Amino acid sequence: TRRLIVFGTVHAPLFHPLIAAKQFVTADQVSEGRFGLNIVVGWNEDEFQMFGVTQRDHEQRYDYAQEWLEAVKMAWGPQDDFAYDGKFIKLKKVRAKPKPYGGTRPLIMNAGSSGSGQAFALRNCDAFFTATSTSRQGVEATAKLVDGVKSEARAIGRDIEGFTVGQVICRPPQKEAEDYYHY
Repeated sequence: TRRLIVFGTVHAPLFHPLIAAKQFVTADQVSEGRFGLNIVVGWNEDEFQMFGVTQRDHEQRYDYAQEWLEAVKMAWGPQDDFAYDGKFIKLKKVRAKPKPYGGTRPLIMNAGSSGSGQAFALRNCDAFFTATSTSRQGVEATAKLVDGVKSEARAIGRDIEGFTVGQVICRPPQKEAEDYYHY
């Protein structure tokens, strides 16, 4: 295929933004611009414990992620050299090379389900991943969720795509498929 995009998921608090930005560019270059970034701000406590990292409180997670993403985007941007002086992230004399494939940047996605998380996604991302309990309630509930997210994005002058989870389970008869799905 020439159209599929492969998304890499990164827990922003676990990876330095400059190292991450360079790794993403490598994936983007190899895939000829078909790499997407799924940013996880904080969710699975066990994954953070594996690295000996304590999660920030909920609101600070998104404050940190905002700086982290700004630093990544600056590394991908047209300037080769820059500095960043945030509350959490401080960078000096950055040399930001290589750049993403074709002069564009990878698609950015987030699945923030809280108010803060959704606001972060709406401000910063190209796509909102609706892998929530609502998206598991059926096609109609998911469509309503995606329509709501797109409407909120338009209200702040942005356009955002909706990504979700889909499953096809084939079993004759229908009851067997439904039983397997619930299993």
